[in-house]
Amino acid sequence: MTTMPIKLILLPGLDGTCRFFKPLTEVLDRRFEAVPVSYPMDQPLQYGDLLDLVTARIPDRDPHIILGESFGGPLAVMAAASASDNLTGVILAVSFVTSPLSWRMNILRPLVVGPMMSLRPPKKILERLLCAGCSPATARFIQRNLPELPPPVFAARVRAVMAVDARPELTGIPVPIHYIQAARDRVVPPRSLETIRAVRPDVTVSEIDGPHMILQCAPDACARAILQFAERIGDGGA
Repeated sequence: MTTMPIKLILLPGLDGTCRFFKPLTEVLDRRFEAVPVSYPMDQPLQYGDLLDLVTARIPDRDPHIILGESFGGPLAVMAAASASDNLTGVILAVSFVTSPLSWRMNILRPLVVGPMMSLRPPKKILERLLCAGCSPATARFIQRNLPELPPPVFAARVRAVMAVDARPELTGIPVPIHYIQAARDRVVPPRSLETIRAVRPDVTVSEIDGPHMILQCAPDACARAILQFAERIGDGGA
């Protein structure tokens, strides 16, 4: 008898595309069926609006795990809080449930509007933030695939990050949760994991050496962490 693969619902980061999941999906165990969910590139949507799009892609009957990367983490938490009995686990990769920015940055939220977000940081700064220490080939892959989001869409997503608080939903998730932490993350600080642990002390963690783009820079290690988590929850516990 053939066992049906577990669907792995993949929610991307701020870019909203699924192209950055390619390094991970290429090395995933065959026991998983990747289901990437992209966000609209032309609509300045908040988390609540995006949640409707995400839940429409979640299977009603098939066993599944939801993985949210960075910006997608709060969406994964919100979707999991009201998920069906077929949800078996949640993975948060370099993510957060409250704003990862400092309070000084968060008070600037009213100023985060389209014209301001048309000013993009230089590529070298982005590379230092996102993928410092990656192989040259991976750094080129990341640079090639960074999308040019319309400024109003980019601004809306940054404002959503600044305002998010998914701790109530995190409390209500009925399945095990795993966190993939990048040891050299310059975007999401360690306190974001501390906030998650304060609400859910049962969260398990894989710390993997690498920068914020850990799924892209260390896909093999991340795939092993995902498989080990799936095996643990399959055995009845995390």
